[in-house]
Amino acid sequence: MAEGEGWQLHLGPLGFLIVVPLVAWTAQVVANLLFVTLSMSLGSHLGVGTPAGRDVGVWSSVLSVLVSTFGSVVLGSLFMAVAGDMQYWYRKATSHPFACVRFAVKLVVACLDRVMHTFDALAFVLVGLKGHGYMSSAQRTVSLFDTRADVSFFCREVLPDMLALVQCCTICLSVSFALVHGSHLEIWHFSHVGGVDEWFLGPCYCILIGFFIPFTLVLVVQRFMEGVIGTVVVVVQEF
Repeated sequence: MAEGEGWQLHLGPLGFLIVVPLVAWTAQVVANLLFVTLSMSLGSHLGVGTPAGRDVGVWSSVLSVLVSTFGSVVLGSLFMAVAGDMQYWYRKATSHPFACVRFAVKLVVACLDRVMHTFDALAFVLVGLKGHGYMSSAQRTVSLFDTRADVSFFCREVLPDMLALVQCCTICLSVSFALVHGSHLEIWHFSHVGGVDEWFLGPCYCILIGFFIPFTLVLVVQRFMEGVIGTVVVVVQEF
C-alpha cells in the first residue's frame, strides 16, 4: 500500500451480500462443532458408547467429530439456522398487538410447523452421542424433549432470550468500536468525491467485523449450555 493511501476494499456489493450469510453460517458451524464435541465427551464419561469410545477426553472427541460427524454438523447448521430463526421470531410475533401480523405468522407456521419444531440445536445431542445423521437425530430428539416440558422451555425460550439481550448489547458496543477504529485506519470516511468502497462498503465491513465477533462468542456460550443440559437429559432418558 502506497504512502498516504487508505485501506483498499476490493469486494463489491454483490460479494458483500454473499459474504454475510457465509459468515453467519460459519459461526453456526463453529458453535455446533463445540456442541457435538461437548456432547460426545460428556456422554462418554456418563457411560455412553460414543463414536470416540468411553471415557475419552476433549481432544479425542474433537478428532472424532471432525472425522465422523463433520458433514452432519455443517448440513445441520444450515437447516437449524433457518428453522431456529423462524422459531424465535414466531414466538415473538404471536404476541404482536396487531391481529393481521399474528394471522400472517400463523398462516406461514401452519405450512412449516413440523420443520420449525424439528430442526433445532438439541438435535445435535444424538449426533455427538451416537454419531447419527442430523435428520434422524432431529426426529428422535423432538420426542424426547416433548416429554420434558421444563427443559424444553428453558432451552428454547428462556436461554435464547437471556443471551439475545447480552448479544444485542455486546454487538452494539463492538460495532461502535469497529466503526470508530475503522475511521482512524482510513477504512472508510464520508466524502462526496469518494467511491462506493469509501462511503458504503467500508462501514459495512466494519459493521460485519463488529457483529461477527460477539455474535459468535455468545452463540458458543449458548451451545455450551444447551449441550450440557441436552446431553444429561438424553442420557438419563435413553441410556
